[in-house]
Amino acid sequence: MCCIALLFAYGVTNSGKTYTMTGSSQDQGILPRCLDVIFNSLEEQQAKKYVRDLNVTVVSAFAV
Repeated sequence: MCCIALLFAYGVTNSGKTYTMTGSSQDQGILPRCLDVIFNSLEEQQAKKYVRDLNVTVVSAFAV
């Protein structure tokens, strides 16, 4: 099984994109929550002796 996903945040300056993606130490954003789910599911799969490859790329692009 292969999954490919893209999460794209777009908006004007100071609209909360970075906060939504990363969150704070008390209130996690989308990326930490997603990675938590992915790594927890990988841990379960490893217990069943399944092998998985995981590639994660995070890119922040800013226009000046």
